[in-house]
Amino acid sequence: MWVVPPTDGRVRKLRVSHRKVLLVGGVALLIASGFLYVAGDYSRIQLVRLKDALFLKQVTAERDALKNDKASLQTTISSLEERNIKVREYEENIRTRVDELQGILHSASALGVVPPKELGTEENQDEVGGAEIDCTGGDCFSPSSSLLGRIVPDTKTVDPNLFETLDRTIDLVRSAPLGSPVNGHISSPFGMRRSPFSGRWRKHQGLDFSMPYGSQVQSTGEGVIKSVRRTKTYGLVIDVLHTNNVMTRYAHLSKAMVKKGEKICRGEAVGLVGSSGSSTGPHLHYEVHVDGKQIDPLLLVNLAQKLGDAF
Repeated sequence: MWVVPPTDGRVRKLRVSHRKVLLVGGVALLIASGFLYVAGDYSRIQLVRLKDALFLKQVTAERDALKNDKASLQTTISSLEERNIKVREYEENIRTRVDELQGILHSASALGVVPPKELGTEENQDEVGGAEIDCTGGDCFSPSSSLLGRIVPDTKTVDPNLFETLDRTIDLVRSAPLGSPVNGHISSPFGMRRSPFSGRWRKHQGLDFSMPYGSQVQSTGEGVIKSVRRTKTYGLVIDVLHTNNVMTRYAHLSKAMVKKGEKICRGEAVGLVGSSGSSTGPHLHYEVHVDGKQIDPLLLVNLAQKLGDAF
């Protein structure tokens, strides 16, 4: 091998054995191989790191998505729990109102129960009396269903708000004159009859209940005592004003147990049976007025029994 040193420029001959050349070449090849291995291993490490970073990013995204889903699910669960609480409260409020209405209807149906066999229209020859009007001229008033609708709620036209509807129904049923004021049989029904005083046909404006003298008379609904007075026809008579311009009248009493302006509840005693006024003997004359016009009280006596049975 010829070598030219840079110092003096003279060419010199360097002897290198074949073994040394192979040794140097082997070392160089080994170094190159090591470098290539290290470079390749570094590339593999970088690739693994890149894959790990991408996987970590994916896992983090999935974890965040799961957190969001969990939060959303928790929000949904909380909303459903709140809704379930409101539904239970709603059901409880409805149940409370229905139970209250049921109790009112049962009390109304049990008030002054009249035996079914004695709820007919046949006139009995027991003690009678009360107001009568001459219908020979054909001017007698025939109560329409609209008047009864003032007392009993129409379920076809009720408000869609169930709470308000039930509350109004409860108030209406509580004050409506349902049931009978006494536990007696009907001696003279509402409508046309032969007058026990003149013998002529007259329209009887209420129901006559044959009862022993001094029997207790009960109010058929909540209301306020409108008047306690004496008249020639009714004798000692008590008027009770209910809601919706509905009034009940209890006549021929022997004693009043309430005063004008007093508030009363269904079933509370208003007076005692007597025979005052135009009367043939001890009995109660009972009327129901709607807008100042009498309707057949038997409709409400029967209605109370039907409502009580329905509930």
